[in-house]
Amino acid sequence: MRKYLFVSLIFIQQLLFAQYTERDYKLVQSTFFRDFNDNIFINYLNSDDTQKANAALLSIAHSSDTNFVHNIIRLDFQKHSSFLFFALGKLGYTKQSIQYLKSKISPELEKEELRELLFAIGRIGSEEDLNFLIETYGQKNQALISAALLQFVLRGIRTNDKKEIDFLVSNLDNDDPDERFYSLYSLYRIGGSEKAIPRFEKLLSSETMSDILFTLANLRRMKSFPFSNDLAEKIIKHKDWGVRVEAARTLAFFDFTNEIELLKYLELLNDSNPNVSRQAAQSISEITMLDSEIDLNNLLLDYLTNGNLTVNSLGELAVSYAKLFNNEVPKFIKIINKKIDDGYLFQIAALHPDKQWKLKFFIDNYPKLESRNAHSYISSFLSLQKDFEDNQKFSEFVIDLIEDDSPIINAITVSFLDSAFLTNNSKFLKELLIRKIINNKDKAGFSEAVPIFAKTFEKISKHDSKNIYEILAESSVPSIAKFANSKLGKPHKSIQPSQDYAVKFDEFFACAFDYRSAVVITNKGEFEIDLLPEFAPITVGNFIYLAKRGYFNGVPFHRVVPNFVIQTGDRTGTGWGGPGYEIKSEFSFVPFKEGYVGMASAGVDTEGSQWFVMHSYAPHLNGNYTNFAKVLGGMETINNIDLNDKILEIKLVE
Repeated sequence: MRKYLFVSLIFIQQLLFAQYTERDYKLVQSTFFRDFNDNIFINYLNSDDTQKANAALLSIAHSSDTNFVHNIIRLDFQKHSSFLFFALGKLGYTKQSIQYLKSKISPELEKEELRELLFAIGRIGSEEDLNFLIETYGQKNQALISAALLQFVLRGIRTNDKKEIDFLVSNLDNDDPDERFYSLYSLYRIGGSEKAIPRFEKLLSSETMSDILFTLANLRRMKSFPFSNDLAEKIIKHKDWGVRVEAARTLAFFDFTNEIELLKYLELLNDSNPNVSRQAAQSISEITMLDSEIDLNNLLLDYLTNGNLTVNSLGELAVSYAKLFNNEVPKFIKIINKKIDDGYLFQIAALHPDKQWKLKFFIDNYPKLESRNAHSYISSFLSLQKDFEDNQKFSEFVIDLIEDDSPIINAITVSFLDSAFLTNNSKFLKELLIRKIINNKDKAGFSEAVPIFAKTFEKISKHDSKNIYEILAESSVPSIAKFANSKLGKPHKSIQPSQDYAVKFDEFFACAFDYRSAVVITNKGEFEIDLLPEFAPITVGNFIYLAKRGYFNGVPFHRVVPNFVIQTGDRTGTGWGGPGYEIKSEFSFVPFKEGYVGMASAGVDTEGSQWFVMHSYAPHLNGNYTNFAKVLGGMETINNIDLNDKILEIKLVE
C-alpha cells in the first residue's frame, strides 16, 4: 500500500481507548436516536474510565449542542486529546472552544496530536483565526499549520490578501512529506497556483508518491503541463498505477508537437490496470494542444475498431471521440452502437446534430432502459433541454419520467431540470411535485427524492415552499424531517423511533462486535476488511446484518473513480438505491487514508447500504463520512476493480 502519512505513537495510544464497546448499549442507543440523554452523557464524561469518556466525546460530536463545551474542556487533556479536539471541531464555533484550542498549540505536542488540534481550529475558526495562525506560526515548521489551512480552504475561508497561498507554496519546500501533502492538497482544492510551478517540476521527480500525485492533480486543475516531453514520458511509464492515472488526466493538457509524443500518451489506453486505461480514454476528450499534422481522428478510430480495450475503456473512448469530432457522430454511431454499453451510447446520442433523431432515439430506448444506466440516460436526455424548449412531445416525456413509479427515475429527472423548463411548465409541475411529496414523505425509499422534489418546488414557487417544508417537518423519516426543519430555520426535534426502527437498532447492535473482519469476494479476486465497531458500531452491525442475508451478493461497483474510491452496495447499480431504511452517521477522527472503508450518503444521517474503499488519502472526507473498516489485505484486487465489476459473496470472520 502506498504510504501518505506517518502514524505517531499518540494516535496509536488513542486507538487503544477507542470509542464504543458492547457495554455501551444505552450511550449508542441515545446517539443513534439523536436524543442525547443528558444523564447518560454527563455520567460518561465524568467517568474515571478513559474509554467511557472518549465514547461520550465522539457521541457528543454528533449532537450540535455547544452546551457540552464547558464539560469537554474540563477533561484531562493528556488522556482525551484526539477525541476532545474532534468533538470541539464538530460541535461548531464558540468563543470558549476556539480560545481553548488556540491555547493548546505547542511544539511539545506529538505531531499527529497537534494536527488533530489544528484540524479542529480549521473546522470552526474565522478569518481572524486564519490570519492569527499564519502570522504567529507561518515561519515555524514545527507548528504544522498546513493541516489547519486545509480546513479553512475546504470551508471557503481565505485571507483578504491571500497570504495563505504564499505560505502553502513556500511550504512545498518543507522536509516533512506530510506538510508537503497538506500544502499540495490545499492548493489543489483552491485550483492550483502559478507561483508553485517551479516547485512542481522538482516534486514530480520526488521519491514520495503523494508529491507526484498531488502535483499532477494541481496541474490538472490548472489545465497545464508546462514541462518537457522527457518528464511527461517518465510519468507515463511510472511504476505506480495511481501516478499513471494522474498522468492520463493531466497530460491531456500537454502541448503535443508530433505524433510520436501523442502515441506515447495513447499507450496508456493499453495499460494493464483497467482504471488507467479507462481514465486515459475519458481524458482524451480534453486534448486540444495538437500540431496540425497530427491525425488524432484516425488514431482514435484505430483504437476503437482494432484495439483490445475493456468494455469501459472502449465506451469512454467512444464518448471522447464523439466530443472531439462531433460532425462525425451520425456515421460513427452506426459503427459503434453494437459494440458499447448503452450507458455510453446515450452520451454519444446526445451529441448527434439531428434534433429530431435524438428525441426519437431517447423515447424509443426508454422501455428497455436498465436501471444501472438510468443516470446516463436521463442526464444525456436532459442535456437537450435548450434544443427542445418549446417542444410539447419533449415536455410530455419529461413529465412521464417524473410520474414514473421509480423514486430513482423521479429524483434524477427532477435534479436535472433547468430554469427554463421549470418556468415553462410551472403550473403542472407544482401540482405534480406536491402530489409526489405528499404521497411519499413517509417512505424511507424516497428519502433522497423527496428533498429534491421540495427544493425544485421552491425554485418554482418560493412563496409557497414554506407550506411544503412544514408538511415535511412532520415526516416519519428522520432525514426528511431534519432537512425540512433546516430549511425552516428550526432546530430538528428528535422523533420517537418507530417500533421497526427500534428493532433494527437492536439487531444491528447485537451483532456489531460478533465478527472481526469480512472477506469480500469479487469477480477480480478478494480483499479482507478489518471492521471497526469501536468507532462505528451501528454501521458495522448494519454491514454484518446485510452481509449475513446475502444483500451484497451480485451487487456491482457502480462508482469507480480511479485513484479515489470504489463504491458498491446499491442493488440497482444507479448510486441512488438502498436497503429501504436509513441509519445514522457515526463520524470519528479516523482518517480516510488508502484502504479505509466508509459509508456513502446523501447527507448527514442518510446512510443505508452503499460503502466505498479508498484508493488514496482524501482528507476532505475526514469527519464528514462514517469510517467503519480498513483493508487488511487485497489492495491489488481493489486497485484493479473496474466499473460494474461485482461482489460475488461476503464471508464474515469471527
